[in-house]
Amino acid sequence: MAELDLDSILNSVVPATQARERAWKRFGFLRNPYPSRSHPVWDVFYNQVEVKRRFLADLSEFLRERNTITLFFSGGNRVGKTHFMEYHRQELTEKFRASGIVVPIAVTSAQSCDFKALYGQILDQLDESLRIQTGFRLFEEGISDEVKDKLDSLPPGDFRRAIEAASKADNDILLLFRRWLRGDRIRAPQRFLLGVNSPIESQSHMLNALEGLIKYLLLPEEVGSAAGASNTQCRGMLLFLDEFELIWKARRDRRDQFLQALRALIDSAPWGMFLCVGMATGINVGMEEVEASYPALFARLKGARDIPALLQIGLVTDAIGYTRAFERHARQKFENEMNSGGGNHEQLFSDQDIESFFKDLAGGGSVSQGDFFDRLHSEAERKSQGDMADDGDL
Repeated sequence: MAELDLDSILNSVVPATQARERAWKRFGFLRNPYPSRSHPVWDVFYNQVEVKRRFLADLSEFLRERNTITLFFSGGNRVGKTHFMEYHRQELTEKFRASGIVVPIAVTSAQSCDFKALYGQILDQLDESLRIQTGFRLFEEGISDEVKDKLDSLPPGDFRRAIEAASKADNDILLLFRRWLRGDRIRAPQRFLLGVNSPIESQSHMLNALEGLIKYLLLPEEVGSAAGASNTQCRGMLLFLDEFELIWKARRDRRDQFLQALRALIDSAPWGMFLCVGMATGINVGMEEVEASYPALFARLKGARDIPALLQIGLVTDAIGYTRAFERHARQKFENEMNSGGGNHEQLFSDQDIESFFKDLAGGGSVSQGDFFDRLHSEAERKSQGDMADDGDL
């Protein structure tokens, strides 16, 4: 057997890669335009009119008034709840940055049914989101003199004492404060320097820290408005909570604790939080049980409105619309990268092809976006492989 080396491996791979690229270029794509099962998040958002309308209406009110708002929405399995959240995180991050508005965003999961795990997700993602939107992480640049004068408006407790201590000391204390806020177990002498009684371990500690953090994020906005500044427009935070239905897989006592803490978080932050919760229907629990078992939390999540739902693909026209939306997006990326002004390309699928794929999956009913995209992806792969074989590359 011949000994393998890196050059021979690369030489065997590159021609196949080039042949694959040629196959996709024939259709005006850089690669397969449809997501596979291993990619639950994609670049295109299409057709989910009601949930999109409600989300944008609530976002508009949140940005104007800074009131805490909750949006509770549902959807079937693989219908696109995670995608909805991740798509809007990406879209809003870019638009906020361009508009000079700061709203740190976290996309979290309720799967662990552990409020401490949720707290960690929120801290980590707010930190990273602030870095992307402003160039600086949470508290990385210290605390300005204008904000220092406002710290006494924060809720009493360890968070306020710790941030007041950090505002009056050197960077070492500020770093210590960041460690404590993340839940690190710092020693008693270090806690004394911060003026805190304990590490952030219990739900009450975490709630106090989150309430203080949300209100802290709003301080630059108040200071900026008073000073006539236009570059400090933090409106609070946007928190997506995914996989709400998985909480019901946990023991009742753990579920009760988690949901009580979530309700307390909503109550403790009357301003500065937009909480968007997504729940799959038909898995583990139904809406009726949520309402019956946790009426106070359900009322806070739902409000006085109906719960909007992401819809499965129910009609052939919807299936064709989704398919063409992905193709338009992929061709735009192709034209941007190839510096091309468009052109005539072979059609990957006809309307009749798409109708056939949809009816095979749906029978006489509907089909989830995830399952439909899987079919499109696999059929596109099959067609591109056939074109490569026709060219003599396989």
